Amino acid sequence: MYFSASGIIAMVGSVLAEIAVRYVAQKTIYILGYAIMIVCFFLMYAFGLSTPVFIVLSCIWFFGLSFVNATQISMYSDGIDYGIYRRGVDSRLWLMSLTTIPPRIGNFGKALVVGIGLAAIGYTAQVVPGPEVIDGIRFLACIAPAIIMVIGLIVLLKWFTLSDTQIIEIRKELEVAGLGKGLEEQDE
Repeated sequence: MYFSASGIIAMVGSVLAEIAVRYVAQKTIYILGYAIMIVCFFLMYAFGLSTPVFIVLSCIWFFGLSFVNATQISMYSDGIDYGIYRRGVDSRLWLMSLTTIPPRIGNFGKALVVGIGLAAIGYTAQVVPGPEVIDGIRFLACIAPAIIMVIGLIVLLKWFTLSDTQIIEIRKELEVAGLGKGLEEQDE
């Protein structure tokens, strides 16, 4: 039930994100998705003691994730256009290769947090976990990722300052300069 519900919610969120970017800046949709996920992590920790509540909050988390996923590649594209505009360098291949780095860093961080975290909370595989260990696992599953996401959101807000209006102007200037061609046109 959880996988079906989260998948359906994620699909609905992706469709809504696609509609929303027609009326609201894509960066705003991205930040909103991030905020939904962060809030859900904190709510899962505070109120997710029962399975149904945890599942509902987790599905809402997937809704936020769909907003992030629906807009992130477009934001990479904005970065590429900005690089061409600002430095005259097409860093398309380098920037698009960066899309593979966050999941790898995430997997490394997950292994590190889980390994060190489980040891720190006193988890032992052969022992029935006590209340302290259960609360520690809840912390590792909800609060630790929320803190990391808050840091990521702060970085995004501080260093990704391009607005949709600026991107539209940059793309117009690139087109006038003959630098706004897509990959299909460059290959011809």
